[in-house]
Amino acid sequence: MPKIIFTSRYMRDALPEQLQNYVKYIGTRDGVEKIDESKAQLPVTGNQQKLICQLLRDIPSAKNMLEYSDYLLRSTRGNASEFISCALEQNLDLVGKRENYVLARLSA
Repeated sequence: MPKIIFTSRYMRDALPEQLQNYVKYIGTRDGVEKIDESKAQLPVTGNQQKLICQLLRDIPSAKNMLEYSDYLLRSTRGNASEFISCALEQNLDLVGKRENYVLARLSA
């Protein structure tokens, strides 16, 4: 499922309707990069497999994540990407200082 994280100091006290309209504008304006969902069902890439192995070595608790269970059931690019994203988000304190995760994530 696509996610958007939006932070802005001047929108902090905005009404929910204004925020909803602004998020819709951000997602539909010219230049927005839309994700091709058809590739999510393709087999996992080699780079994703390497990064998942590295994540599991460095963060053994990631094996308990639901996203990892989904990945094991169906090893698709979409499931791998979801697991990688969630594992990194939940362990930013551990991997935030390591450049290789950022570089590997960008190439996956």
